[in-house]
Amino acid sequence: MTVRRTVATVEWLRSGRGAIVVAALVSAWWLVGLRLDADGDLARQVVLGALTWVILGLALAASRPDQRLQVLVMVGVATGFECLGSLVWGLYQYRLENLPLYVPPGHGLFYLVALRIADLPAVTSRRRLLVPGVLLGGAVLALAGLIRGGPPDLLGALTWLILARFLLRGRAPVFYAVSFVLTMLLEAYGTALGTWAWQPVVPLLGIAAGNPPACIGAGYCVMDGLARRLTARLRRATGRPLPEAAPQRIPVS
Repeated sequence: MTVRRTVATVEWLRSGRGAIVVAALVSAWWLVGLRLDADGDLARQVVLGALTWVILGLALAASRPDQRLQVLVMVGVATGFECLGSLVWGLYQYRLENLPLYVPPGHGLFYLVALRIADLPAVTSRRRLLVPGVLLGGAVLALAGLIRGGPPDLLGALTWLILARFLLRGRAPVFYAVSFVLTMLLEAYGTALGTWAWQPVVPLLGIAAGNPPACIGAGYCVMDGLARRLTARLRRATGRPLPEAAPQRIPVS
């Protein structure tokens, strides 16, 4: 009976309602976890990191196999980007000047939640409103960054161009739109707490940036797209390609 209940619970969590529950739980964890890290020491950060890995493991156990591989690839991709962007380039910096242990699994969780939400019929059926709405909202953010007091947020404006590319030309614009919204909320929350901060001037390039840059969520779209491509190649290399979904182009009329 216990095994049957466990299987039934996992199947329910893989359903549409389950996706909403998973998204709510992940959101609650980040609201609490980042707040705890904001004024904690390294020991607390390590504990938060370990708990985040556990949560990712549980979330993957309640996900489809094809989603698990994508998420694990995303963890690897994001870790490389984080090391480059924070530790090497110095584009942004975490509070303790390190790479917190919760960051790699955190990227996996956000990728998984974006996948699950983008699959919901209530979301996909509204893609003609969602994708243009996110693109327009990003444009408003970019414009606000350019006319803000002080140096204009040029990095934010440039990242809007990246967002436009993924929303207008990407094969999964609904997924990228959801990912952008989720990660912009994360960036706003994390920088407001002081958990991490973006440099006011981009190293090497010398252009001004906001904290966070207006459309930096587009950077997550870049990682998402790379993770999707690498996953497809891994599946082909093992002789188990994922079924190719038709491009979700948004009609212009």
